[in-house]
Amino acid sequence: MARQHRRSIRSFLSGLFGSSEPSKAAKSSRSTRANRKRHAPQHRQVSEELESRAMLTLIGVDFGGGTTPLNWTSFSGTADATLTDLQDDTGAPSNIDLVINVDSSPGSNGNFLPPGGELPIYTSSLAGIDGAYSDQDNVELTFQDLIPNETYLLYIFAGDTFAGDQLVTISSPDTGATITSFAQPHTADQLRINSELGDSTRTLQSYGVSAAADSNGELLIRIDSSNAAGGFFGLAGVAIEAVTPTVSLSVDTATVDEDFGRAIFTATLSEVSAQPVIVNLLPGGAAINVTDYTLTATQITIPAGQLTGSVTLTAQADDIDEINELVTMTILSTQNATPVGAPAQTTIVDADIEPTATLSVSSSSVAEDAGTV
Repeated sequence: MARQHRRSIRSFLSGLFGSSEPSKAAKSSRSTRANRKRHAPQHRQVSEELESRAMLTLIGVDFGGGTTPLNWTSFSGTADATLTDLQDDTGAPSNIDLVINVDSSPGSNGNFLPPGGELPIYTSSLAGIDGAYSDQDNVELTFQDLIPNETYLLYIFAGDTFAGDQLVTISSPDTGATITSFAQPHTADQLRINSELGDSTRTLQSYGVSAAADSNGELLIRIDSSNAAGGFFGLAGVAIEAVTPTVSLSVDTATVDEDFGRAIFTATLSEVSAQPVIVNLLPGGAAINVTDYTLTATQITIPAGQLTGSVTLTAQADDIDEINELVTMTILSTQNATPVGAPAQTTIVDADIEPTATLSVSSSSVAEDAGTV
């Protein structure tokens, strides 16, 4: 009620003397680019940049003050800010930043008490999500120093001591294109995670919204009260984590000549990873490794930021006539990716000429009593 009273006074004074604040349309067109930290790629090696941006687990920011989930960053300010090198939920620092841009009429912070039955399952308790930053206009949050074009899971937590109905828009800062948007209607002290009501029987990951970082490694989240004219939005928290990619195997040819023919087995990720992905291979089939063919390796390493890696099979020539032999390649184990799909296979085609047999005799006749041929 205090916030509504403050807004009423502001409206009354504006009616008497005019408002010095820019219109909502003007505020919505503001750019966060002036506040963004820029890193010139030429001043660092690509591998070092990817390593510094690596994020294995969830990074969370708690708004509104009060208690905070374990290893989340707390923010209870009401002015523009940049939170640098956010720690993940293991307590390890990252190189990921969050730029917070409030509108020209900052809101306020307050506590609220979501029921325990609305806190989803996570590795540590989320009971610390019990505060919110509230306003009648909008706030923009820009994650920076993500892996360009990598897919992330986003979680926007909505709630407040009074009901609200806000609109969330996730977009690519480099193009301005909207990735997704959704409403977050909530009653008093109700917790919403993205577009759904919180539920203690569900995992946090089940609420995740996928979004790919732009070419600069950024994602923009805008929270706007415009979904309900004159209403307030309540931002309780925001979190992000990298998506674990899947990896599958393929081969570039269905058959290989026995006479030193080659086949390339390729491991392909569903999306680039912030970490190197290791794929251990298990050769199988009728053909025997080393005897019938050689492999450049039985392990594929896909560097961070790349999608593929490969090994080469080379068939070994011999003079033995034999049937065509199948080679299968199965993913034995992986690191930083989940294997999917069937084994890849190719067939080594025998190149030896099938031998023939002939029968001859040394003489056309033989003596009856002791002759031989």
